[in-house]
Amino acid sequence: PSPADFLAASLGGCMGMHMAMYCQTAGLSCEGMELSLVYNIVVEKGQRRINAVTVDVSLPQDPGAREAAILRSAKNCIIRNTLEKGPEIDMAITGGAGEDPQG
Repeated sequence: PSPADFLAASLGGCMGMHMAMYCQTAGLSCEGMELSLVYNIVVEKGQRRINAVTVDVSLPQDPGAREAAILRSAKNCIIRNTLEKGPEIDMAITGGAGEDPQG
């Protein structure tokens, strides 16, 4: 699997966990729930990134009037919220005793 696959798996796992917790609280069966994620990679200014993710949720029973609530529960997912807001990412290289590796 690629790093993008792991990102999609993390998103799906997180959203699925929140939907399953809602279903359990609401007395709905989530056994057999399946999530399918498809992402699209684009290259912009020489840099690759995921520009869209489509999530398809298959439930074992018709959620009826609770469909909107189930989808809202997925919005509590920390991975989804992080991706939507675009976190700041700081990088630094540490280690070594200040010696020049070139000698």
